[in-house]
Amino acid sequence: MFRNYLTVALRNLFKQKAASCVNIGVYRSQSRAACLCSCFILDELQFDRFHAHDGRIYRVLFENHQTGERGAIMPAVLFPPC
Repeated sequence: MFRNYLTVALRNLFKQKAASCVNIGVYRSQSRAACLCSCFILDELQFDRFHAHDGRIYRVLFENHQTGERGAIMPAVLFPPC
C-alpha cells in the first residue's frame, strides 16, 4: 500500500514539475514563518522569567495626550534621587 502511494507521488512530481516546485516552496516558506512566529512568541512569554520575584516586575508606560503617542520611556520624575 505504501509502495503504491510512493509510486503515485513520484509520478505526479515528475509529471507536473512546475506545480510541484511551487507547492514545495510554499510549504517550506509556511513552515519557516510558523517557526519564526513560534520562536517570537516563546521569547515574549519568557520575558523576565529568570528573576526570583518575576511576578512583582512592572513596566511603566506613558501616553502623551496631545500627540497620542505611547511609549515605555521612564519620565525623569520617576528616577530615584541621587
